[in-house]
Amino acid sequence: HARAVLRHNSTRNTMKSITRHTDKTLGKGSLIMIPGGLMWRSLRNLVAKMFKVDIINGGKNDVADVSRDVVKWLMHAASSHSTNDGKVSLEAEHLFQLYSLEVYGRVSISRDFGCFANQSQELKMTESATSWNYLQDDVTKRALPQNMLNPLTQFYWMPTKHNREYKHHFGAVQDMLTEIIDHELVRL
Repeated sequence: HARAVLRHNSTRNTMKSITRHTDKTLGKGSLIMIPGGLMWRSLRNLVAKMFKVDIINGGKNDVADVSRDVVKWLMHAASSHSTNDGKVSLEAEHLFQLYSLEVYGRVSISRDFGCFANQSQELKMTESATSWNYLQDDVTKRALPQNMLNPLTQFYWMPTKHNREYKHHFGAVQDMLTEIIDHELVRL
């Protein structure tokens, strides 16, 4: 499906409010926000290379590794609850959110966020996973209809608590991506 979209669809009709916030977080040259045309085609051809069979198979291995980490964490948590007959109580949504972040990190940017490395009985996001998740949620929050006319969410330059948090998390993600890119450039 991704290949069909990348190959044939060059139309991008987006809401200006979502575009503004996505540009702020992902940058103006983000593939998902570029309108059709020559630039879109050249980037599409670059991204299409990621959908080769060997790369997709490598992603399957990463997904399997994350699944093993989750099962290992669940087994450890269950054995730690000996007073509760080995039963573990947790929010499924939180578990799947962390699972999704880990899969995305390993498949897309070769980064283990380490959400399941903690062998305690409580699932927690690591700092890098928290920052990544914050930026994802921030775009959604700022683009909500009830926030469209709220200057506190629309203007990134205002010294609000929300904007300070955004700046912190944006910087953390930028640092992480810079580190990943630098590491890959050294390998070349």
